[in-house]
Amino acid sequence: MSVALKLVKPLLSLQDPMSVLSGVEVTTRVGELSTFRLEFSMKEASELLEWVSYDGFQPGKAATISMASGASMVEVLQGETTAIEVQQSVSQPGRIVVRGYDMRYRLARGTHSRTFLNSHDASVIEAVLKEAGLSASVPGLMTESVVSITHAMVQQTNQDDWSFVKERARLHGYEVVSVGATVTLRKKPAPPPVLLALDDALIRDAQLSASVMDRVDLVSVRGWDPATQAAIVAEAGSAAPVFGAPPPVTRSLLYPVTEQAEADTLAAAELGRSQEQVISGTLDVDGEGGLNAGRYVKVADMGPLFSGPLYIEEAAHRWSPEAGYSTTLTVSGRMP
Repeated sequence: MSVALKLVKPLLSLQDPMSVLSGVEVTTRVGELSTFRLEFSMKEASELLEWVSYDGFQPGKAATISMASGASMVEVLQGETTAIEVQQSVSQPGRIVVRGYDMRYRLARGTHSRTFLNSHDASVIEAVLKEAGLSASVPGLMTESVVSITHAMVQQTNQDDWSFVKERARLHGYEVVSVGATVTLRKKPAPPPVLLALDDALIRDAQLSASVMDRVDLVSVRGWDPATQAAIVAEAGSAAPVFGAPPPVTRSLLYPVTEQAEADTLAAAELGRSQEQVISGTLDVDGEGGLNAGRYVKVADMGPLFSGPLYIEEAAHRWSPEAGYSTTLTVSGRMP
């Protein structure tokens, strides 16, 4: 079996949920919420009533899903159930579908309007995560360069917490990822010295593209310092012309920054994002639980342009008794 589930302990009258499991879809994402869909098929119509009352299937229950990685199992997603669906027909004794998200989904429920005064982004984000009942890990945002930037006022206006936290993290070039039951803010990790190489033996289908349409050479951020009544200008990258090359591409941003350090951080983060999305594509591979969003891989035998590290933005794991286990990766990368 390529899948393992950890749900609330079943009622004594029922078997293990794995005995009726007929389909699994788990999608882990870096920039968006990770999701799961579990399908359970009944062998007899009489089973449906018992299983639909199973405590582990009810919305709000904890769920941990592990998938096969070689001869062992690795945790792919830890989250909570948010929906249960029941289907029954003459030809189908009964089917139950359980859906859920990773723990970050708590931030996406409802909207808020509030103001944080004289705060830096680390304390703002920690307060929002704590209110949602989430454990937070923000070591990167506690650096001196970040906490030294104190905002006179940070406003959240009719916005869900998930969008708000992502927006604040993006200003510093940070990702908001879910690691188990903890929400972690981090810089995109650097590729490790040794990368998992995907070759023809693992890859079922590969579609990669390289485009410089959205790549920029220089990012300019402009704001206003109310204390000195002077413009703030920050630049990242270089617009120096190169003989024989196309003219440099500049992206100019007007943003309500009030400190030079804040503008410098925003410019660097925006430049990094534009350069990291030059290569994009999807890879369909044999099922591998160790391939998840936030990791790096490389592809063999695809030419020098696509030989560099590829960052997994999204990993979709699918399993069924008929089709077996497969994984689809959405990747991005830089040109060598």
